[in-house]
Amino acid sequence: MSFIDARSGDLPASALTARTCVIGAGPAGMTLATELARRGDDVLLIEAGSLNLEGDTQRLYNGNNLGLDFYDLSSCSSCHRDELKIAPTLDGVFGRDIAGIPGYEYSGTLQALQGNWTRENLYLTDPFNFAPDNNMGMGPMLTDEANAIITALEHDAR
Repeated sequence: MSFIDARSGDLPASALTARTCVIGAGPAGMTLATELARRGDDVLLIEAGSLNLEGDTQRLYNGNNLGLDFYDLSSCSSCHRDELKIAPTLDGVFGRDIAGIPGYEYSGTLQALQGNWTRENLYLTDPFNFAPDNNMGMGPMLTDEANAIITALEHDAR
């Protein structure tokens, strides 16, 4: 998989040629593009953001909680599902060995870590600092969103 910043101006015409084009690299777009590519399809995935973390883009996620006391984990489970084999399931993640589920290609950083997943080390707020070579298709999350996901995972574990 390669990444090209179309804003660089050095974009070869062949870079925009593919059998399938997926617009948006959110959880659904990333899952669809990854699954199609895994099946051998020629896929072009287009995302508005850059290759680097940008404050203007991240601020688009800012907003007020409308009083919901839960986080819908369905966006996480678009990748974290056993049947897809893209990312390990989040069921029972707390207390589980880091990089401990067989059958997944964990990054070298995650393989080298000792211990279990805890609320403190689940790396949602800065995944590329925690494990620079991680395979997670999502970028950093705002602290409130990460805390909501962690709380939902803890609730689901009960």
